[in-house]
Amino acid sequence: MKFDRLLRITSFGLVITGVLLLALSGEFSPGLWLLTALALPVAWRRFRAPLPGRAATVVWNIALTTILAALLLAGATTGNWLLHMIHFGIVMAVAKLFWIKRAKDLLQLYTLSFLLVLGAAVTNPGLSFAPLFLVYVVLLTWGLILLHLMREMESCESAIASMRGHPVDETGRGASWRADRLVSRSFLVGTSLLAVTIFCCSLLIFFLFPRLGMGFFFGKTRSGQTVSGFGNEVALGHFGTIRDDPSVIMRVELPDEQPDPARRLRLRGMSFDAYDGRSWRKTSLRARPMPSRRGGYYEARPDLPPIAPELLVRQEIYLEPLSMGRRVLFGLPQVRLLRRPNAQIKELQEQVTGMYSRMRFLYDHAGDATYSGGARGTALAYTVLSDTRPELTRSGREPLSAELLEHYLALPDELDPRIAALARQLVGDDHPRDDRAERDLALAQALEDSLQGGWSYSTVGGHDPNDPLSDFLFSRREGHCEYFATAMAVMARTLGLPARVVNGFYGGVYNPYGDFHAIRQSDAHSWVEIHLPEFGWLTFDPTPVAERVVPGGTGLLSNFQARLDSLRLRWYKWVIEYDLDKQLGVFRSIMAFMSGLRLPVGEIGQSESFRALRESIDDFKHPRVVLVPGAILLLFVLWRIRRRWRVSAKPPRATPAAHRAALKIWRRVERRLARRGCPRGATLSPREWLREIEEAGHPKLEIIADGAHALEEVLWGERPLTASRRAALLQAAKVASIV
Repeated sequence: MKFDRLLRITSFGLVITGVLLLALSGEFSPGLWLLTALALPVAWRRFRAPLPGRAATVVWNIALTTILAALLLAGATTGNWLLHMIHFGIVMAVAKLFWIKRAKDLLQLYTLSFLLVLGAAVTNPGLSFAPLFLVYVVLLTWGLILLHLMREMESCESAIASMRGHPVDETGRGASWRADRLVSRSFLVGTSLLAVTIFCCSLLIFFLFPRLGMGFFFGKTRSGQTVSGFGNEVALGHFGTIRDDPSVIMRVELPDEQPDPARRLRLRGMSFDAYDGRSWRKTSLRARPMPSRRGGYYEARPDLPPIAPELLVRQEIYLEPLSMGRRVLFGLPQVRLLRRPNAQIKELQEQVTGMYSRMRFLYDHAGDATYSGGARGTALAYTVLSDTRPELTRSGREPLSAELLEHYLALPDELDPRIAALARQLVGDDHPRDDRAERDLALAQALEDSLQGGWSYSTVGGHDPNDPLSDFLFSRREGHCEYFATAMAVMARTLGLPARVVNGFYGGVYNPYGDFHAIRQSDAHSWVEIHLPEFGWLTFDPTPVAERVVPGGTGLLSNFQARLDSLRLRWYKWVIEYDLDKQLGVFRSIMAFMSGLRLPVGEIGQSESFRALRESIDDFKHPRVVLVPGAILLLFVLWRIRRRWRVSAKPPRATPAAHRAALKIWRRVERRLARRGCPRGATLSPREWLREIEEAGHPKLEIIADGAHALEEVLWGERPLTASRRAALLQAAKVASIV
């Protein structure tokens, strides 16, 4: 490949890779990318072209200075200095492509591209960063080698031009034909393998070097997904608009349970207690910090009696950055304990960096778990322990206070009277009368069954905005989960049952490649919680069972998306969120395996680790396991022998150092002959100059001609500066002073 072409591809590749990393972050305006896309083809045609005059240079510098001033003003106005400085970095990198002249310009371009990658590491912590960063490492390795070659060519051109008396070719183009032989296919393959090796070694250092999670990827911010339904007030009917949105909200791992693809998760979020006829409102806004327990846990329900941890279900939840009114912590009902990963180190991060400053887990009397503090736009990984035992067991809990009982029985003043009559009609009269708890439970179940069987599920919407509940119950008789939940909660209150609506997620799709449940936007759901004497708050879901779950996709595309989502979770866990806690876990696993091998001699035969190791060794004795690596090794050795034979068969080439050494000796010849009246003209080649010396009658012309021939062989014949050629040049310099 031509040196100039490879240099152009590498330079543009570095800039384009950095720009793509930033573009995939989604933090920059489309107009910027449009201007960049229009400028790059023009810069491609003008790469290393003759530079314009001084006037054009002044105009160019004024334009860049004006852009910098505008971005500084924007940064001072918005306070987002990083974003606007990255904008200027993109402008400078693209502008530099128009002004590549010498090696120092390439170095500046590579530095600007690296700054773009640094900016992308802050704004784009997604999975797309990994492959593009590997491409950038390979291109940067090529670029640095080409930069070194370009510097050597410029030095060589300067030396040759000074010998000939010609102006210096500062672009180094005159010597680029010599580098064409170096940038062959083997050069590209070798440097690529070197770059990948360096990248792998860097990964090894990343995983093994001690850290506190405060590295370059710490506290990355991303644009949060907009999720409605978790503010202080929610209008009836909003969940129906996101029924077809497959965006992943969170990923839930159940590490203590066997994988169950058919399992549907109910993740409780936020409850709403006040209904005004058109929307639900949360009035219990006072939240208190959760009390801490040993092991870094926080109690989400300190008002409930303690429970043994082995009776709780553990969930590892990775919550995507969400844009919602309240920062809700989700979990299987009933959430009892919460913990941030490596809580002690997070506290240290709060003190040192302030990135997790004032993050607190909060709870209220309704059982809603939220958090405050921390950087906005960051993902949150946390652990939940939930009490998922059957709810229909008498727990002997005390009834609600008179104040709360009145609050959870409140109804709108203008409630349609037909709703209370419909509630009495649906529950009937056949219920226990001697046991209030059993009677209330039967009433609630009757409401749930009647709504599931008597009304249809639909996401069409279009209900009467002035009285959506009556429209749902008596006119349209169809709606989505919020209408079902609202109908049951309101009718339960007309029957004297304290009730509230709960928003969260139900369903999810099991990912077999990552062993987790992906919860999507379309899994948003509403249900009802009713308080019964001695039972406490119980969950009821009046939405028809067949319509609660949004099925996952099928086919090759869905399979590919599941694999990609699994890789994305691993990327976040082991790169973006990788800290000392995970690192120590890796070391503990290694040490646990190694400690299983260090046993007394008498117990080695009974060790499971030893038996596993011995079975692994036996597997390696299989002929295929031995022959395949052996064949690969043999082919590699033969390839290296053939390559060495081909290299040794080629004649040796001169190096830039040989050029400089030969020119240094020849300049002595020119100086000594010039002092004796035979100067070399600026336009004369060595052979033309020798003819003038011959006319002057120099007595040792043959020796000087031998030196000139040796110089030509080194400079233009690409022959090495052997001892005989050096001797010929030195002898010519010696006799040049003879008159």
